[in-house]
Amino acid sequence: MARPNEAEMMAELASAADRGWNASRMEPRAQTACYDAADGRVAIELTDRCTFAFPPALLQGLGRATEEELATVEVLPGGESIYWECLDVGFSVPNLVAGSFGTEAWMRELNRASETF
Repeated sequence: MARPNEAEMMAELASAADRGWNASRMEPRAQTACYDAADGRVAIELTDRCTFAFPPALLQGLGRATEEELATVEVLPGGESIYWECLDVGFSVPNLVAGSFGTEAWMRELNRASETF
């Protein structure tokens, strides 16, 4: 496989930068995130000033987290992800807003559990 020349590399970089800029304008991004213990929900304020909130038990890896651990949620640079360093658990904001709270297997289990209600 031939190595790309400098012009090809620069064109790829410019294309990647354009895709990133377009995604940041079209996809939901987090401005802030917090755990609201009174409501028992994680709330993400999006850059468009909408708020998305959900119970942490829906998210894979957060079902047994304490309130103190949940309160450590942070928004990663660019607002594309939220992350709990103490739990080593992170999620894509666009995926969360789309209703994806974990792996495909996790989502199948959530769907099975919701069918029993």
